[in-house]
Amino acid sequence: MSKKSIKKSLLLLALSAIMLFAMSITATAATNATITGLKQVSGYETSVRVSWNAAPSADLKGYYVYFSTDGVNFARLSTSQYPDAYSAEAGISGLSAGNKYYVKVAACYDAGNYTYVAGPISNAISVVTAPKSVDYKTIIQTNATTSNISCKWTGSYGASGYVVTLGTTTTTVSATSATLKQAAGNYNYCKVQAFKQSNEGFRAYAGNSTSVTMYSAPKKPIKVASAKYGTIKWQPTESNKVKIGWDMPTGYTSTTDGFQIQIYSINGKKKLKTYNIANKYTYYKEFNISSVKNKGFKVRVRAYKNVAGKKCYGSWSSFKAVVPQAAVKIQDRVSYTSFRAVWPKIKNVKKYYVYVCKNENVAQKDQVWKKVATLGSNATSYVAKNLKVGKYNAIYVIPVVKVGGKTYKAEATWYKYTYMSSYY
Repeated sequence: MSKKSIKKSLLLLALSAIMLFAMSITATAATNATITGLKQVSGYETSVRVSWNAAPSADLKGYYVYFSTDGVNFARLSTSQYPDAYSAEAGISGLSAGNKYYVKVAACYDAGNYTYVAGPISNAISVVTAPKSVDYKTIIQTNATTSNISCKWTGSYGASGYVVTLGTTTTTVSATSATLKQAAGNYNYCKVQAFKQSNEGFRAYAGNSTSVTMYSAPKKPIKVASAKYGTIKWQPTESNKVKIGWDMPTGYTSTTDGFQIQIYSINGKKKLKTYNIANKYTYYKEFNISSVKNKGFKVRVRAYKNVAGKKCYGSWSSFKAVVPQAAVKIQDRVSYTSFRAVWPKIKNVKKYYVYVCKNENVAQKDQVWKKVATLGSNATSYVAKNLKVGKYNAIYVIPVVKVGGKTYKAEATWYKYTYMSSYY
């Protein structure tokens, strides 16, 4: 053989040796690769699923999955030499709700002669199963204000926390109670969802509880003791009985269970009486307080909602000052076209406005009332003149009082009338 041929053969042998050595290094590197990207991707009450980055493919046959209940003692999912998983994910079942477990993974390679070898085992991660759902029967509202509601429930075993949803408002808490924002006079459906969280931050959620209705405290009453809206009645000549009413802003009547009314002296310094109405449909209160006769009073109203055996009150209405009309009596006829009206003096009065109507016996909307006089504080009578004979003529007197530097005017809620006969 020529020297040239020998040199060529030796070169080929050297190249082959290098290639075989490189392949050996590649195979060794593959079997020494540690699994990365191990994470939990789902969690249910009795099962979990994990995934990871696929290992290098040289001689890869699958993966061994190692499982532990305490993070210390691990065992493979099976005792077979064959892989536990053939793709870069695995499910583990037969677990208990609301618990934490631990998982490791190693790549599994062909070692020849129907045997396998495991690559390095990855670091362990924690995995969690979902807790059982919160029993909606244990979800109880504990308080209500004009801006939020509070509630509590019985916890679910193993839960790390709870997602509480009220309408479109959501909050996450670790305790078995929560306070969420809700506007006055409103209600929303509340549900609670338990979850278990792994060390790495994965959350396995239970199913949502059935919704439970939560009520905030009622809105502020309106139109309190207003003659314009027909929410006050006080006829001093008949009795000292006063009937005050109110209304509620448009909204949900279900957020109101009753009302509380407070009566104060006209100067607002002394509380005279507190009344409670345990009926959400009763928008008025009648009372007779002797100390307000010929003086007047201040009144305010608030509504409440019964929650957990207690009254959760809304905001008070503004104080409304109520001054009595003069207790007018038509004393006598002065002539065919006039009569004299008299009344007792109203305390703290500064002046009186006198109103007369000459067509009282028509529909209220057709009555014509005119202010005919403004009288001083000492006035206790007035002669109404130029009345119409053969018609019902009427009168009322509005006092204006001044108390504590503030001026209050009575509202027209009633009047006195008489028929002006032509046989005077």
